[in-house]
Amino acid sequence: MKKNLVVAQFIGLLFMAVQFCFAQQKRIAVLYFENIILPEKITSAELGLYNVDRQYDYLERAFTDMLISDLADTKDIELVERSKVEKLLDEIHLGETGLIDENAVQEAGKALQADYLIFGYIDKKKSKIVLRTKIQNVSNRQITELEPISDFENKIFELEKNLYLNICKNMQLPLEKEIKKVKIEKNSTLAVLPFNNNSKTEELNYLQSSLSELLANDLVNYKIFKLVEREKIDAVFKELALQKTGVIDEKTAVKIGKLLGTKYILLGSFILNQSIIKTDIRVVTVETGETILIAHSMGDKNDLFKICTNLTKELFNKMKTIQ
Repeated sequence: MKKNLVVAQFIGLLFMAVQFCFAQQKRIAVLYFENIILPEKITSAELGLYNVDRQYDYLERAFTDMLISDLADTKDIELVERSKVEKLLDEIHLGETGLIDENAVQEAGKALQADYLIFGYIDKKKSKIVLRTKIQNVSNRQITELEPISDFENKIFELEKNLYLNICKNMQLPLEKEIKKVKIEKNSTLAVLPFNNNSKTEELNYLQSSLSELLANDLVNYKIFKLVEREKIDAVFKELALQKTGVIDEKTAVKIGKLLGTKYILLGSFILNQSIIKTDIRVVTVETGETILIAHSMGDKNDLFKICTNLTKELFNKMKTIQ
């Protein structure tokens, strides 16, 4: 009898411990950071209208993609799928300004079943880029505005890293990384799509196909995925009237994957800052739109082979293949 009581107490404590662990995990949705940098000059026809300096639009996706990659490996959090976030983005934006409607953020958080929403604004003060970040606690509707961080435009990577550290500090997230092994069935079909160019200049658009092809060649060597032929991907792009040098969001990527009849799609993005290229990739399940694997790498712009090799290694370090 006493032994049964001890066992029951042990099971009870174990159950409480498991509940505590799950309670500690935070489900986070990252919205895009909005460019609110005003133009240096405004014409008379533009007076009274909301205008932004479009040369800084590239930072919206760049900061968001880099932040998601950093958060993906952080312990105690779960990221909401980008495909679900992007479906709601149109609903939580003001029609004319393009700014996030903070009154609608709460409803978006509930719809995404998120505990927290991270969003913010890209501003400029004198010659420095300024990031103004907000975190909303969905359960109590409280919005916390973090201390702004700033740096020069040529220090984008340092600025994003400080953004990540700022968020972790506020949300009491551990800085230690966690490698989460994902089960992948061998010979699953995978389509590697052209990378998004998050850089300031469109002159680097040629890298969108180059990086995806280099990465695809590396993936072949591991003999785990069955890659969709490039000709089939090109045909679907043509069918959907998509430019391979355009931006591919998660919603469009999932649609492409369904037309290809593939199980997974691989989305990538890159940004060049000075002579360094940073790349981020995500493997998405076509059926659910769930991002199951994220990897990133950075290096000299003249060493794309090494960058892609590092991406592939990180990707497979997070995989557990099954027959």
